[in-house]
Amino acid sequence: MLRLRVLLARARVLMTVTASVAVVAATVATGIAPAASPKKAPVVAIAPTPAPVPVFVPSRIVVPALQINAPIVPVGTEPDGSMGTPKTATDVAWWQGMPVGKGNALFAGHSDWNGSPGSFQALGDLKPGDNVIVTGQGRSLTFRVTWVQLLSGGIDATQILGPQGAPVVTLITCGGVFDTSIRHHLSRYVVRGVLA
Repeated sequence: MLRLRVLLARARVLMTVTASVAVVAATVATGIAPAASPKKAPVVAIAPTPAPVPVFVPSRIVVPALQINAPIVPVGTEPDGSMGTPKTATDVAWWQGMPVGKGNALFAGHSDWNGSPGSFQALGDLKPGDNVIVTGQGRSLTFRVTWVQLLSGGIDATQILGPQGAPVVTLITCGGVFDTSIRHHLSRYVVRGVLA
């Protein structure tokens, strides 16, 4: 009787081990986990494809917070390497070396010109979050102001005017103290806007 119990106990252990080995073998062979311990499939995040940014020649700049709605004139680089400037108080110059929507599009306007207020007279009053809208060729891009700075003559042009890795606009005008001996302001207001 004792021997029968020992044999039955051994048989139960053997059947348990055999059943466990069969489940593991079936899992390995089929790649399916046993029902007792289901595993969840990993979630794969799909990143949306960014919408293409239109690249165009600008013709107008609108800054609602300052009530600016000015025509844009394309300019090149002067012999001394500086950006050309607009020839009227109301025009805003666009450096045509960088299309809007491609990189760092540069715009310069006068704060005053020949005794008249310029389009960018109040540029220093912009605040982060204000919009700058550039239109042209039936297209429009809105940029959101991220910072406004009054910079002295020692501007690091590569940091301000160079590539920024994404479509941005940089608006520039005169500011600060006006030096009557050279008939120029000693500083510049610089505004950066990123594509909204």
